[in-house]
Amino acid sequence: MSALTRLGLEKERLTALFLVLTLALGVLSYAGFPKREDPTVRTRTVVAIAQHSGLILSQMEAHIAVPMEDAARAVPGVDKVATRVSNGQVTLKIRLSNSIAPNALKSVFDQIREEVRATSPELPHGTIGPIVSTGFGDVAVATIAVSGRGFSHREIADAALALRDRFFQNTSVAAVSLYGVQPEVITLEVSQAKLATVGELLPSIKAALQSQNVHLSGGSVVSGTHRMLVRVTGAVNSMQDIADVLVAVPEYGMVRLGNLLTVRRGYADPPQAPVFQNGDQAVILAVEMAQDVDVTKLGPELQRITDQFAQDMPVGLQIAYSTLQSDIVSATISGAMLNLWQTFLAVLLIMLFCFGWREACTIAAIVPLSISFAFLGMTVLGIELQQVSLAAIIISLGLLVDNGLVVVEDIQRRIRSGQAGVKAACAAGGAFAMPLTVSSVTTVAAFLPLFLLDGNEGTYAFSLGIVVMVMLIGSLLSALYFLPRLAVWTMGSRAQADRKQAAFDRLSAAYAEAVRLTLHAPVLFLLCEFLLVGGSLWQLSRVPNQLFPPSDRPQFLVYMDLPKGTDIAVTQGTALAFSDWLRAENPGVANVSIFVGDGGPRFVLPMDPMEADPAAAFMLVNTVSPADVRPVMRKARDAALARFPNASFRIKQVATAGREPVLDVQISGPDTERLLAAGREVQAMIATAPDVVQNHANWGNKAFEWRVLAAQERLRGHALSTQRLSFELAQFFDGVQVGTLNSGRTPVDVVLCGAGEDRAKDHALRNAALMAQGRVTGLDQISEQVLDPKLSVIHRLNQSRTLTVSANSDQMTTFELLAHVSPSLDQLSADLGASYKITTGGRLSWRQSCGKNSPKACLTRLL
Repeated sequence: MSALTRLGLEKERLTALFLVLTLALGVLSYAGFPKREDPTVRTRTVVAIAQHSGLILSQMEAHIAVPMEDAARAVPGVDKVATRVSNGQVTLKIRLSNSIAPNALKSVFDQIREEVRATSPELPHGTIGPIVSTGFGDVAVATIAVSGRGFSHREIADAALALRDRFFQNTSVAAVSLYGVQPEVITLEVSQAKLATVGELLPSIKAALQSQNVHLSGGSVVSGTHRMLVRVTGAVNSMQDIADVLVAVPEYGMVRLGNLLTVRRGYADPPQAPVFQNGDQAVILAVEMAQDVDVTKLGPELQRITDQFAQDMPVGLQIAYSTLQSDIVSATISGAMLNLWQTFLAVLLIMLFCFGWREACTIAAIVPLSISFAFLGMTVLGIELQQVSLAAIIISLGLLVDNGLVVVEDIQRRIRSGQAGVKAACAAGGAFAMPLTVSSVTTVAAFLPLFLLDGNEGTYAFSLGIVVMVMLIGSLLSALYFLPRLAVWTMGSRAQADRKQAAFDRLSAAYAEAVRLTLHAPVLFLLCEFLLVGGSLWQLSRVPNQLFPPSDRPQFLVYMDLPKGTDIAVTQGTALAFSDWLRAENPGVANVSIFVGDGGPRFVLPMDPMEADPAAAFMLVNTVSPADVRPVMRKARDAALARFPNASFRIKQVATAGREPVLDVQISGPDTERLLAAGREVQAMIATAPDVVQNHANWGNKAFEWRVLAAQERLRGHALSTQRLSFELAQFFDGVQVGTLNSGRTPVDVVLCGAGEDRAKDHALRNAALMAQGRVTGLDQISEQVLDPKLSVIHRLNQSRTLTVSANSDQMTTFELLAHVSPSLDQLSADLGASYKITTGGRLSWRQSCGKNSPKACLTRLL
């Protein structure tokens, strides 16, 4: 390393060239960095979905979930399969092992897709899917709400589609998803009163619509030199066309459909995951950016597109950003740059106080040089400028100054003692080359365990360790190569030798006196040392254990749950009432986005959107400033308890990185009733902790459902079957598609169903009737109706039924909360027996996966 110092001193012009190039390339690298909020993490989760509307929950589990799980677990590299079985749908989240290399993920994904899809022939008839997706971890860099009081939902949706088309014209946009779009439906409603008249005509009505509403080829005709295609169409293009369809009625001849049924145009009932912005129905667009795109450049471009689009829209149609990652990233980078300048100025001022302006400028030069090395290294290694790499730069700033300080101070001391500048610089470089190298290597070794982490955790933490390592190496090279040459240029030779350094000399003298005192009393010194170290370790055990603090975004999240089985219209009303209170009673709230029955898009990496559930809603609350987040959250929790006693609320800050800071207590076993009881016990344990803000069991409560017990002899007496009965009931209550109206950008389904007032009655099922042998037959004549409480969802983990209680406290960390409930959990585990297992997950599982390499980490540090 001393040769490096000699090279810098002897090749003066070459050194100056390298110095300028290092700084210039560092600036150019910074300007060209792709900037984003989080490191690029390739998701290791595959989602598979299968649907069947006719099976009960236990049948969905046994005949659809289990075969799909078996197929997924058979693929090498699959670490965990989490399954959610709900009425009509099975969802598998298949997570790959961290041992799978990133470049091998695609082949494993393809194998999972093939194996799961191969189960399709063995699934029950009528199953839709399995559909396999690998886009689970995609993050939306912007979510934009389109709303307008006084506008129809169709007008809002058309505007959102037009805005999406404009976004797609930008090559930096990879995908745009729409949330809250309600499909339009034209319903042909038949009332119970008219069922006797038109009931037998329903097959004829469907046949008339389906035979007329077609587009068929009529061949081609030659005319002169041209051949022209012939199209035959009787398509219905308006509600009037539907009402004018003629149906043959015995004894009456051809009758207009509008005289037999009520034709209405509206939207799907029940609503399908509606979205609201500040209380108004809206459509939200979630924009995902392409790889290696600078989000700070894409954000302003998206704003320019929306501003131009707003000028073309009718007055009153509003476009508002719910989230915009570019603003967050820009603020983070600005803060980091401010820290860099503050560090540079702080070093400069301290050196000015202790030395002189020449020495101070020389030592402070190590800051921009080391940062330039870091930017160059990040460019070569493909590391973006994001919150983890920025944190690494800030951490390194306090470490890199020491190298330059000791070298420059030794050069100055040698010059003051009479040596020439070049000779003093060369001697200082030779004297400190080995100590500084060893010091830098040992410091770098402290961060090497971050490279031993596997999977997404290792990918996320990789930039932290590598950037610190590159900056320390840059600091070492700068201290031994650039700074000696700079010191000679700035400090000269004998001109500075007689300069007085009263301040630094006084500090040196005081330090020397302290060292002499410790050498005269070694036993006392060692005793104090041991006490200090022991006290530090004792205090360390009391420090809250949390890898990343909550985000300082001016946002917080609200998860609202009503009892399972709640109609989505009730969920919508409750969520809107809570949103109205938030905006009316809290000046610090800027806007509120509501996703009813759906979790919306993933807008930060650590966030997992909630599962689709008509009895649940998710709200994203934007505040005026980050300082408003905690006060509004406290008020919101109090209001939720006082004003909405029937709902359960989880109100929490956005997580910074990794996974959301929750404790997951997972109870696995065969019997659903014992699992539910155990889940309630765990919730009671957690409720004894202070300031619990989340205490949620993912199975929820049982929901009531009607069971229609068909009397087979009576069915046969009316020439009916169980299948026919099921079809007729589904047709009356949910409707059946009988055609399509081609109107506007999207086709509109034509649905035949019962009248709305008949379907919404409290005793609608008991009063239901159907046509059989030319007469109306009441449902109670051919069946018995029983109201039963049933589970509406079952969760499974690694092919076992698993109930998870997720908890969080504002006063306790995840690990402290676990320690609080551990004795009770041990007792519960003993009471449940060997057939049941209690494990912990969530943030704890991440820490456990991070700690698997502890032996290797310790060995690395020792080496």
